[in-house]
Amino acid sequence: MPKRCARNAPPSAAQTALAILATVVGAGFASGREVMVFFTRYGAWSWVGVAVATLTFGVLVFGIMRLSARTGAGSFAQLCTNVLGGAAGKLFAAMYALLMLITAGAMVSGVGEIAAISMTIPHAYELGLGAAVILGVIWARRGVHALATGGGFLLPVCGLLYLVIAWRGREYVSLQAAHPVVSWLPTLPLAVGYACLNVTLCCGILSEIASRSDAEYHRKTAMWFIPMIGGLLAAANATLMPHIARVEYAPLPMLILARGSIPAALLATATLLIAMMTTLTALIRSLAQLIARLEPNGRFHIPEWAGYLTAALLVVGAGVIGFSRLIGVAYPLMGWGSAVALVGLLVVGKARKTP
Repeated sequence: MPKRCARNAPPSAAQTALAILATVVGAGFASGREVMVFFTRYGAWSWVGVAVATLTFGVLVFGIMRLSARTGAGSFAQLCTNVLGGAAGKLFAAMYALLMLITAGAMVSGVGEIAAISMTIPHAYELGLGAAVILGVIWARRGVHALATGGGFLLPVCGLLYLVIAWRGREYVSLQAAHPVVSWLPTLPLAVGYACLNVTLCCGILSEIASRSDAEYHRKTAMWFIPMIGGLLAAANATLMPHIARVEYAPLPMLILARGSIPAALLATATLLIAMMTTLTALIRSLAQLIARLEPNGRFHIPEWAGYLTAALLVVGAGVIGFSRLIGVAYPLMGWGSAVALVGLLVVGKARKTP
């Protein structure tokens, strides 16, 4: 089949679920940092958090797709306007764009930092950052099928990484107890918040696909996605659990646990790099569509290339700020704000019973 036909063919529900997975995996699963912060550090209660987060993921994916289809929104910006009205819709769309930009900047700067560590050449960071943006734009223009391919590759690779780390670390399990968990209560809001934060990032992809599919398709997509994300969360949590005391405050737990073995370290680095690139690709696509204002019929108000060029320049600018600053300061604030707004969007959309 020619590439053009394959690109334009509608994705299956499983492919859409993989595309969503490629967006939300990001650096969190490959590095282990987000899993540790939101789940593992709470010990046995983390398994309750994993279950709650998995169910929340499925509900949000289905909810956003159904609301987008009912309102006839071909993009997330349009969905915000249709449901919340002019001023509020534009404000949420701007918040969403800023969250995507911050996250994309973090991903691209992370790739640059990996390049700087791996290559002993002048300006390795800048070269890695530039190459990441160029590849991200190329893959983003190939559509949801390219993202599905990335998700289909990441799913087994992350599983392999967890198995390798678990096998290597079986005799190095720390006997030192982690700091005591004062209460189990934080696990539930953190689990819900984790799902909201991540689903917010893929709302552009969800709205794009939902505009040309029906309720059964949305249900199947959610049902495919639930075991994918739940399985990864559970596997990552089980891998990190025996090493809480050793890597609880480490910025990249999985990479630390992979040290001491060249194959394991290479696998961990490659997985992190691929995960960053898949998320970057999805965010560049959503940013470009937001800038160019994608309509339900697939047309743009301004040329598609202009949207991608503007998105690329903005991501480069954000990437220069640096990974640590973006993830440590800006991302949590914007992430939680967008998560609250996302829940509000679904509640208002449900209450209005938009046809």
